Amino acid sequence: MSPGDRAKKHVPTRDGIQLGEDHREIKSDGNNRREPLHSPAAGPEIGTKDNDPPKIHGTPDLPSGTTKVRQSGTGAIGRKEISSSSLFHKYKRIRTLDAGHGSIGGYADAYIRESPFEASLYMEHCDRGTLEDLIKFYREKKGEGSPSRIPESFIWHAFVGLSDALGYLQTGQSKLAKSPDRNDPNEWKPLVHCDIKPGNIFLRSRDTPGSRKPFYVLLSDFGLMGYERNNQRAPYSSYGTMEFHAPELAFDPFPEDHEMKYMASPHTCKSDVWALACTIFCMCERDGMAQMKRDCGPLRSQKALGRTAKRTFLDITDVDIYSDYLSQAILWAGDRDPLERPDSSALVDGVKVQYDLWRDDPKWKSQVQVNGALPPGATPTFTL
Repeated sequence: MSPGDRAKKHVPTRDGIQLGEDHREIKSDGNNRREPLHSPAAGPEIGTKDNDPPKIHGTPDLPSGTTKVRQSGTGAIGRKEISSSSLFHKYKRIRTLDAGHGSIGGYADAYIRESPFEASLYMEHCDRGTLEDLIKFYREKKGEGSPSRIPESFIWHAFVGLSDALGYLQTGQSKLAKSPDRNDPNEWKPLVHCDIKPGNIFLRSRDTPGSRKPFYVLLSDFGLMGYERNNQRAPYSSYGTMEFHAPELAFDPFPEDHEMKYMASPHTCKSDVWALACTIFCMCERDGMAQMKRDCGPLRSQKALGRTAKRTFLDITDVDIYSDYLSQAILWAGDRDPLERPDSSALVDGVKVQYDLWRDDPKWKSQVQVNGALPPGATPTFTL
């Protein structure tokens, strides 16, 4: 079976687009509000946080002469400096996300000092590093000849939750949250992250001591986030991490000298989906650049920045370790053709379908029971 055929075997879609034959319909109440998909018997909890709000582990000491923008109890503090008046635009966009989505890093505080100018945002502190750290841990084991792989149950936990986070950026609505969203979908402007990669997805411990639930997996670092615009005109300035740019953003076969600072097309919600598929693929391959062809030359070289440097299919190598359900979900989300690739809103439905099929398949019962648990030392621990 060719990779292309494999990509179409379980193509999970909804609302007139093909779904897997054995899927669970998402129910709606009379107000067209999604009912929670998770139940206590449904396996790992995905895309939600514990009932108790995260605790503040520290409070920023603001310099004298500052204007405090806002403070909220959303977790420990990690400071991110942002200079120039662009803070106001970034602050406004980040504030739109401050609704407690379980897979989006929380805003904690901000201040602006006018003379001399300094502006800072404080985001939720994540004490267990990033997916990049996790991939590095398993890559080093790979070098030692160890057969250890990232548990598929943890990969599903990350994939479903982050898919819903992208859907939230696009529509302002979560399809997995236990409580209804406060945003008006008619007024919501689709947001594009523009820099999704393992290093921008953070891990945080559960708030309940001794909890056996997997770490929170949180999309963060919204410094490049902007509104999706369909009327942009070339040239498109290049920003974000080029290796995680979707194929349509890269010049084919590679940029000419005068194109090195530009992209072939702008970032979109669909390019975010491709970057997420790459991130999940990198977890399966234990390789932070698994989506790149090895013959593309040194990273950031002119050839490596081209469309041909990206793998044609995000095809999992360890087909005996990971399920076909996961493989199909990655291939679907990582389709090179943006017309065939789902947008952020459709992604979560399709990925959840494949997750349900995997969870109910007796072949993978032992992996389901792992419940996203990681071995000791798999991620670093950061304290304030």
